[in-house]
Amino acid sequence: MLRGEPATEQCVIIDGVNFLNNADVDGQAVPPPGAPNIIMAAGGTQLKKVLEDDGLYWWQFHVDWQDPTKTGVIGPTKIPVAPYHYLCGGQLTNCVPQPDTTRRLDAQGDKIMQRLVYRNLGDHEAIVAVHSVDSAAAGGGVRWYEFRLDSKRVPVLYQQSTYAPDGLFRWMASPGMDRAGNIGIGYSFGGATVFPGQRFAGRLANDPLNQLTTRETVLVEGQASQSNAMRWEDYTTTAMDPSDDCTFWYVGDYVKAGATTYSSKIGAFRLPGCITGTVSGSAFFDRNHNGKRDPGEPGMPNQRVADGVTSGADGSFRAKLSADPAYGDFAYTIGGRTIQLSAGQEVGGIEVPATCEVRAFVVDPGGRRKKAVTPEADVNATIHDPIVGDWPTVGELFARAKGKPAYAGFLDQLSRNQAAITPANPERCK
Repeated sequence: MLRGEPATEQCVIIDGVNFLNNADVDGQAVPPPGAPNIIMAAGGTQLKKVLEDDGLYWWQFHVDWQDPTKTGVIGPTKIPVAPYHYLCGGQLTNCVPQPDTTRRLDAQGDKIMQRLVYRNLGDHEAIVAVHSVDSAAAGGGVRWYEFRLDSKRVPVLYQQSTYAPDGLFRWMASPGMDRAGNIGIGYSFGGATVFPGQRFAGRLANDPLNQLTTRETVLVEGQASQSNAMRWEDYTTTAMDPSDDCTFWYVGDYVKAGATTYSSKIGAFRLPGCITGTVSGSAFFDRNHNGKRDPGEPGMPNQRVADGVTSGADGSFRAKLSADPAYGDFAYTIGGRTIQLSAGQEVGGIEVPATCEVRAFVVDPGGRRKKAVTPEADVNATIHDPIVGDWPTVGELFARAKGKPAYAGFLDQLSRNQAAITPANPERCK
């Protein structure tokens, strides 16, 4: 087909089931070679007036283009889920109320909406599904699911929820999953007091399960009701932008003021954390306070730079951090310094002056340095660092020579302020 050559077609009939959705790939990572595709459908049968269920149903679909006799479908198999009732009893029903008209809109509540999303995330494979259900608040909600494929390629329910934060209607949703595993869902929104429009919500991959955690965001507010037809859209869709695999594109309908038919609105959004940049640099003792690491300035190992990132034995570090221009440049405080990071920016040579360093020596009454001493042996104190908390004694420690008043001291290497330290009186490391 890609070369424009004659195409072949194979047909498999699956009877007695609601509308079927084949899983559709998000991203560049494909399923393993030879893996059958996943088909899913909602339960119930509107024609038989069975409008509720407590399961979704799935099939394995294998196509063999060389030997069609090996093409086949295995299933259905039930996946138990939270009980649901079709929104307004299914499709072609007068469902969603609108202001200033008695016309209600169809909600297509009997089926899983497109797309049924498949995403290979490397360490696991996920499938996301959505459909429209009655909500506890007598409105309409978006029921969404994430499934994970097990070692036998069986979809196992990972999380589920119904997004219906109020008594209005959310219906005809379409999901996507970005390369980080974040989920974004666009949907129609409206009710008796709100013209039908389009909104979206989402969640980050590591957010608490069973929740759409991002604030509901408006793509377009409706300006009028659709009064000339019951059928609403056909259909919405969410698609991932292949240029970054982080941008969700969503399209849906609304009616402009005074218009006789609907308009379509296309919009894009990203969820935080998908686009990242790399910060590299070193934690070191900045002896001359010039903000860069010069020869002879020792590195500071095991310094916490960011969550899960510490400096190595020579003080060097490399941190991958969120940096999305959609949210502006992100600022990070590392070692007491604020670093600006833009999307995709490789920031080299970020020196993080260490607030303290383990050094000790003896000074004579005139302040001249004598021999080095071991801090732990000569001074037993703690310095409080406001960034990393309490440390063992660090910094430039000194002790008065014999015959003079004995005390330990600390010389702040950044401010050059000298302060006395006793075991009972730890000083702040500035």
